[in-house]
Amino acid sequence: MKLDLIIKTEEHAVDMKTGLETISGISEAVRCVVEAAMTDKVPSRNTSANQFRNNMMETFEGSYGLVFEVSVGDPNMKTRLTKIGNETMGQVIGYFISEALYLESPLLTHVAANLVDSISAETQNKLINKLRRSPLQNAGSVPSTYGYNVLLRTHTSEILRRNIITLDQSCKTNLSPRMNPEAINLRVCITRLNINTGNGRLLIEGETETVAFGFPSSYKEVRRAAKKRFSENLDYNNGTSSDEWEYIDICATSLRLKSGHIVKYLISGFE
Repeated sequence: MKLDLIIKTEEHAVDMKTGLETISGISEAVRCVVEAAMTDKVPSRNTSANQFRNNMMETFEGSYGLVFEVSVGDPNMKTRLTKIGNETMGQVIGYFISEALYLESPLLTHVAANLVDSISAETQNKLINKLRRSPLQNAGSVPSTYGYNVLLRTHTSEILRRNIITLDQSCKTNLSPRMNPEAINLRVCITRLNINTGNGRLLIEGETETVAFGFPSSYKEVRRAAKKRFSENLDYNNGTSSDEWEYIDICATSLRLKSGHIVKYLISGFE
């Protein structure tokens, strides 16, 4: 699986220490997602015995860019990765990096959504927690230090490329929200829901941008009635025009950035 990492600097160069931190962080994030998707396990360390490795390849002109490749040592895993394809795996990589940064990702294709659903809740939660540590902390070095955006994209053919995600100055900031214990009552509709973890996106009535949500406890401990209510709300609104959407009254606490911006709601009750 070939990918491009592009640091959007007009100077065609970047500070070596900061640039290497960003390159290593994105490389580790990609490898972790691919390995989790293929094995349902989160790798602890990258060692010589690891079957999943990233190989640096050529650079290219323009904004500072590097081509790298995810390689798999196991022949069966290699065949399966080829069958999944760069397009689908690229969507899965974008989904989990976005989840770790509390960002909304593009809607997944049916095949990519099925691949995400095939990963256990335990592995998904461990993966997101791991991404929020050194991989994305390092990946955000260039954007947070110099303000240059960093683009990750995958090769879908010899010529075509598909954007996976762009990291900007908000990357590192989003990794350190603080819990606000104040309960908030909201009217929301569910726009996305991960059936394994219970995480998703909601839209507050009257707003235009979705926000991440989850639950304070493990999703398996959430009452069945709650799971059904949120799932039914998503299904109903998916087939309805926005002026006829159905809303749910919820009570939630929040995760906020230093600016006060809310990046995630933790739902404690609903009506």
